[in-house]
Amino acid sequence: MRSRIFWAASTAVVALLLAGCTGIPYTGGVNKGVPVADVSTSDIQYLPAGPAVDSSPEQILRGFVDAATSPAGEWAIARQYLAPDFARTWNPSAGVVIDRGNRSISDQNSTSFTLSTEVEASVDAQGNFKAATTTTDLKYSFAKVDGQWRITGGPNGVVIDATTFPRVFSPSTLYFYSPNFENLVPDVRWFPARSATTTRVVAALMRGPSTWLSESGVAVNSIPIGATLVAEAVPVEAGAALINLDARSFKAGDITTNRMLRQIAASLSGLADISQVEVLFA
Repeated sequence: MRSRIFWAASTAVVALLLAGCTGIPYTGGVNKGVPVADVSTSDIQYLPAGPAVDSSPEQILRGFVDAATSPAGEWAIARQYLAPDFARTWNPSAGVVIDRGNRSISDQNSTSFTLSTEVEASVDAQGNFKAATTTTDLKYSFAKVDGQWRITGGPNGVVIDATTFPRVFSPSTLYFYSPNFENLVPDVRWFPARSATTTRVVAALMRGPSTWLSESGVAVNSIPIGATLVAEAVPVEAGAALINLDARSFKAGDITTNRMLRQIAASLSGLADISQVEVLFA
C-alpha cells in the first residue's frame, strides 16, 4: 500500500508548487557556492549518423566519437559502432573528455587504433566539471562483425569538443545539507540535456554529495544509505515529478522524511519542466 507525501513551506502535507518561484520555496539560509560560468543554450539536438557500410576502422572510430553528441536512449546511436558484447558493457556515463576538436588517429596495427586529443576539461562520473589543459591518448580495438568493422574495446565515457559540450550537457544544482542540517549546500553537476534529467538528478541525490564535499565535511545527505527507487525512472506527468521510494529499503522518521523532501524539492526546482514534486513511499 502506498502513501502519498507532499511538502511545502506552509504545511507538512500539501502539494509542493514550484511554478512561478524565483528561488527555492522555503525559508532558511542557503550556502552560496561558486558561480557557474555562463554558457550559451540552444534547442539544437544533434542527430549523428550511424555507421556506414564498409567503413574503415578510422571512420568507425570518428563516427563513434561524433555520435557522443546524442545521449538519447543512453547513447543508442554511438552503441551502433560497437560490437555487441562491448555495446552491452560500455558505460558512457563514466565521464566526459572535453577537447578542442583537433583529434588525430594512429594505427598500432590493423585492429588497434589510438585517438590523441588536446583536453580542455573533463566531467567525472559524478557529474563534476573540472578545467584541465592536457593531452590524452585513448586506445580502441576493432574486429569485424558480420563483415563490418566494429569497436570491441576501449575506454568508458565519451569525447565531446568544447564548443558542442554546452549544447549536449547542462548544469543542475543539487542540494545537500550542512552537517547540522540547518543550511542547504549547493552541488553543481553536469548531466546530458533533455535526456532523463529528472531521473539523473534524483539518482545523483541518492548517491550523495560530491566526494570533495563529503570528504571535507561540508555536506551530508538526508537520504538514508540504502534507499532505493521502486522503478529506475522518475517520470514527469503534467509537470509533477513522481518519485516512488521503496520504504522497505530504509527507515526514516518524520524529521528525516521532511529533510529529505525539502532536499529533493530544492534540487528539482531548477528544472524548467517541473512544477510539482510528489514522493510516494511503497
